[in-house]
Amino acid sequence: MSTKRWPSVSGRRLDVLAIALVGLLALGFFNPIFRVDATFSDVAGHQTVMFPWAAHPNGFTDAFPQSDQADAFHPWQVLINRALDNGTLPFWNRYSFAGAPFMTNGAGGGLYPPKLLLSTLVSPSWVHDLFLLSHVFLSGALMYLLLRELGARLLGSLLAAVAWMFSSHTFGWLQLEYIAAIAVALPAGLACVHRAFRLRSLWWALGAGLVLGICSFQSVMVTLLVFPTVLGYAAANGLCDLVGWYRSRDPVRFRFGVTAPLVALGATMGTAALVFVPTALMAADAGREPLPYEDVVRNFDVPADAFLTALWPSSEAVSADLLHELVFVGTATALLALIGTISRRPGSALGVVLAVGTFLVTIGTPVTWAAYSFVPGFEHFRPLGRALFLWSFAVALLGGLGFDTLHHLAMRRRSRAGALAVSAIGIAAIATTAVQLMSYGRQLNPPFQPRDDAFLYPETEAVQALYRDREHRSPAEVQRVLPLRRDYGELPWRVPVLWGGVAAAIDVESISGYESIVPNRTVTMIRVLAGEDPDHALDVPHYGAFIPSYFASITRYDLLPRLGVTTIYAPPDIAEDPWWRPQRLPIRLKRIYAGPDGQIFDLTGIQPGAYIVHRVERVETGRAALRRFADRAFDYRRVVILEPDEAKKAQIPPTNESHDAVEAPARVVEIGTNSESYEVEAAEPGWMVISGMWDRGWRARVNGEETSVLRANFNLRAVRVPAGTSRVELEYRPYGLDAGFGITATTLLLVPAIALGRRRRRRQVS
Repeated sequence: MSTKRWPSVSGRRLDVLAIALVGLLALGFFNPIFRVDATFSDVAGHQTVMFPWAAHPNGFTDAFPQSDQADAFHPWQVLINRALDNGTLPFWNRYSFAGAPFMTNGAGGGLYPPKLLLSTLVSPSWVHDLFLLSHVFLSGALMYLLLRELGARLLGSLLAAVAWMFSSHTFGWLQLEYIAAIAVALPAGLACVHRAFRLRSLWWALGAGLVLGICSFQSVMVTLLVFPTVLGYAAANGLCDLVGWYRSRDPVRFRFGVTAPLVALGATMGTAALVFVPTALMAADAGREPLPYEDVVRNFDVPADAFLTALWPSSEAVSADLLHELVFVGTATALLALIGTISRRPGSALGVVLAVGTFLVTIGTPVTWAAYSFVPGFEHFRPLGRALFLWSFAVALLGGLGFDTLHHLAMRRRSRAGALAVSAIGIAAIATTAVQLMSYGRQLNPPFQPRDDAFLYPETEAVQALYRDREHRSPAEVQRVLPLRRDYGELPWRVPVLWGGVAAAIDVESISGYESIVPNRTVTMIRVLAGEDPDHALDVPHYGAFIPSYFASITRYDLLPRLGVTTIYAPPDIAEDPWWRPQRLPIRLKRIYAGPDGQIFDLTGIQPGAYIVHRVERVETGRAALRRFADRAFDYRRVVILEPDEAKKAQIPPTNESHDAVEAPARVVEIGTNSESYEVEAAEPGWMVISGMWDRGWRARVNGEETSVLRANFNLRAVRVPAGTSRVELEYRPYGLDAGFGITATTLLLVPAIALGRRRRRRQVS
């Protein structure tokens, strides 16, 4: 392998100018965020198809394929900013599903250093814009450096950079942010690996691992497809070294061929452990089942003819289907990639393998089955078109190498006219690629929208009614909203209320939400609340991200008090639903607001967020616990349901014949981002039951002494309390976070320690 050094000083200046041009192109696309203070977001459009904001049209329309940014990523960012303002990190999301883990949801990115830094400095909309701008620039700059590392000249490297940073797949999914981390991690990791083997440097192998590990903090999607690609490239280079050792018996090649891939793998997993360990533990208990392979290839593959658009972008209107078929990276890039496939340049084999492999995986072939069967986590990956970023990367890489091959041939002929002609072709290819991709990127996304509170989930009359009502609640209550939907029967889909995870954006707790990874029991309990039979919810698996709907016709209203729901938020025309008969419900409601943006009803009486019970009902299985909790006759204010493992933790339970009256609710002292504090008054020893979801990460102290947080009533929390007045403090820390932090910290400390050790040894030898 070549060990040639980087270009001369003049060559480096050209590199700086090329990277500066990449930066100017990125600024050119995102210039409205500075010029007219607009945001690259879909919130303004999406809020027009959701109450309460649908009652106040703002001139924008929803861009459905990118609406996850408005449903999830923007509310998550508001949650991150709010937590940091309070001096902590948001490990727990109390705004969704009566509570759910946040840092381990696979996509929030709250620990990703660039996002964390931006979140401490600017508002959520600015975090989104600056995060994307910086990562688009970095993706182009790093792709340029990768091509230079592979030996390509300036113009070929610049063409690949432009094609990659503005690829249709990247910009089709850019609103969802995870693709931005992928766009940076892939070229950076590959460049480090190639440089490691070229220079026989384990430090660059470590660098590849650090890049991959840190980028994985943003999204598990990085670990799913980028890790195997980069680490596979390291393994392939190592195998080449082993073959070379077999022929030459050079021990250096043998040692490095074995060591470098292992170092890259160890650094990757060690750095990623901070997020990977708790997320993996969380995913193991998630309520998201893998889709059967037959369904994946039947319903989520990419049509083979979609790859014809690699030469010219599709003229179809933006749709969910189109987003999963985006393969365009510029006409010139695609044509030059054909030359790149037959060139014998460093990196061409990588490009060919990625292009062919991605094609075979996404169209549904035996290679798809191999990926489904052997790539960890791939059984949850769908639609398969989300993997097309690897195709875009491969074509951009091959396009740059293809042009460089032409340039090389022209230089060999020693014809100044030929060299100038090829250079002109390269400049034209770069310019046309930039124009094509930037204009297509604008076409794929909603227009830039005003960065104004009125366009970012503002306070409407209904939201203000929720806030006003909050002031009149008892200290025992924590307001939790159920967003109800009208059942339109055969009529088309209509506007929902507080859809997805938007409740976090307006600081309102919801029993709904939108998450990729949700604990299995939380999903099951929510499905029962939404109207499913307990056995059906347990037996029929849930696929995909979880975003429940509560219809007026089937929602289990009798379970609302048991889950701490205090408020129902319904669309303004809910009275037209034939199933909506408040007088016939098993609960009593008081309407506190009615307007064009919805109707709000309070459950009458106190719906405590925490309360004391003195009787235990033991059940043998989780199924029995769910059936009993969902039983309409279950007296949740007097009895707590415990399964065998939890009953063992309970130590000495009160007898069933003890005090049986309903106690006063626990008084809420403070509800923090990851903590809760209560004061309770119990006539006898008992349990404080909290109407929030349980997770292994919860810890409790009663009057300063640590105690267990029991999983009660199938999936709620319970804490043993003594007679008299007690203060109960709960704190949440993701299960596995400490172990992951220890591994990551050790990894990050070992790198400089080893470097210093080697430097000292070199000085001693000299």
